[in-house]
Amino acid sequence: MSRRWPWSTVGKLAVSAALIGFLGVRYGGDPAFRRTLGELDLRAFFAAEAVVAGGLFLSALRWKILLRAAGVSLGFWRSLRLYLVGYFFNFFLPTTVGGDVVRAMGLGSRASLPVVGGSIVVERILGFGCLLVIGILASFGLPSLAVARGVLLLSAALYVGGLALILLVPLPPVDRGGWTGRILGGLRRTALEIRSYGFHGAALGGGLLLSLGWQLSLVAANAILSRGLGGVAPLKSLLALIPVVQAITMIPVSFGGLGIREVGYEYFFRSSGFDPAGAVALGVGWLGVTIALALKGGLVYLTSPVGEREA
Repeated sequence: MSRRWPWSTVGKLAVSAALIGFLGVRYGGDPAFRRTLGELDLRAFFAAEAVVAGGLFLSALRWKILLRAAGVSLGFWRSLRLYLVGYFFNFFLPTTVGGDVVRAMGLGSRASLPVVGGSIVVERILGFGCLLVIGILASFGLPSLAVARGVLLLSAALYVGGLALILLVPLPPVDRGGWTGRILGGLRRTALEIRSYGFHGAALGGGLLLSLGWQLSLVAANAILSRGLGGVAPLKSLLALIPVVQAITMIPVSFGGLGIREVGYEYFFRSSGFDPAGAVALGVGWLGVTIALALKGGLVYLTSPVGEREA
């Protein structure tokens, strides 16, 4: 019997196709877009890819530190391999958290799912918090970034609300059996694991600094691409614009953020007074960097399956 794709996946593919199609129709024949993209310096492209790879290096170290605080020993190179594989699946699966699931599977019996899930959620909390801080602080530096600032402040409010729910809502014991009880029990244990990091200040501090490095690497890579395209936007603006684009990419309505991200470049750069054709060219350049690095993660997956035990 053939397996059908879930309607949610079909819907996300449709959203991504519609948004990419919209940009293709609007800018495919635009001389400014074609000229800007055609002038991309390949040295800038490869330099941007190297910067993002360095950011993944920092992220792998962060995960290793957080897992160690939870009592799980993981070698750095194994952590890095799993991160690269996760980067591949984050892009090629219909969700931006698919790579996180693959990373968790890669640990196998090394740790329980609630422990691994807790470490990954803490990673996300630290990373998104740093993203918002960078973007909001930078957005107050220029009046033209008012639209980006508004979206970032709204995201921050949702972030604080969600964090409060995770950390403060009482967790009653689960007294139900069956699948429902196991799922609720797993969620409860994961929440307890997340809260337990409050007793590991050194790990949280190290994770926070490494998360800051990861988010800054994304801005730096875009700044390099911007210069390679002839100067789409200055760094002081990119410090707010890249975080807001990254933030909306997490909205789960497209295939791995495809389409939402590129339209985000067009809309937020245009609303901040920059050439939209250049912004779309920057978005295409960033998409190229992401694909190039994700494919390397796919190569790692083929040569070192995630379920393979570490020697």
